Amino acid sequence: MKNSLLTALTILSLGLFFQPLWSQQSSRTAPDTSANYRVEIMPEFPGGQEAMYAFLLKNLKYPNEARKEKISGVVYVTFVVNTDGSISDQTILKSPHQSMSDEALRVVGKMPNWKPGYMNGKAVRAKMTLPIRFTFPKDDEPSLSEKTGGLTSKQLKIHTERAEKAYKDKVYKDCLYHLIKLKEAGQPTIKNLEMEADCLAALGDDKLACETISTIPENKRSRSVRKKMESYCQ
Repeated sequence: MKNSLLTALTILSLGLFFQPLWSQQSSRTAPDTSANYRVEIMPEFPGGQEAMYAFLLKNLKYPNEARKEKISGVVYVTFVVNTDGSISDQTILKSPHQSMSDEALRVVGKMPNWKPGYMNGKAVRAKMTLPIRFTFPKDDEPSLSEKTGGLTSKQLKIHTERAEKAYKDKVYKDCLYHLIKLKEAGQPTIKNLEMEADCLAALGDDKLACETISTIPENKRSRSVRKKMESYCQ
């Protein structure tokens, strides 16, 4: 059985690094009910890699139990993308901690339907492997305040400035990262929520963009916010 490295994506969020290395398990004689196909067109997360980035950034959390014990490592998850794009057969191949396994399975199970893989013009089941690396923050890196759950004033300023610059430069992945860090610190301002929704939409995830911008209180929704809600929440 041969694994083929197809793409790699590195994401930094919440003290986590994700390194999805998409690989297909292939077999020349696999029957239709098998997921062991050498597919010509690989399955794709709806909206592509950018949308998958946004989904992982939004949903994956560092497990509290592993965080307290300062455990890090790689969780290897396999799953099948069925012919209708649904996800099934999630399995942990290797994991440093049960809480990390649970979190990886939770997020994979929460994924929306993918675009299925194709072979000879026909949709086929494809088995994917996703290594997720949980890296505990180094001691010399800025850390969240355990007591307040927030950031220092200096960290808040840095994240705010970097988010605004990335937004202006249309580097949406970086902008989204800094905005989520601010939200975790209890800084979900109207402006930040609107920027977060814009970033998610630009990354191809209108559903999350709609959910995000809809959290803005109705009495504080400007004309701009309402127009974006009409666009993102169709």
